[in-house]
Amino acid sequence: MMTDMLKEEKKNQKDTNMMWNMLM
Repeated sequence: MMTDMLKEEKKNQKDTNMMWNMLM
């Protein structure tokens, strides 16, 4: 369960980075 949460966190971070890149 812990690893799943970490994976989800990483995915969210990646999505956020992509969003920011598009805004820039």
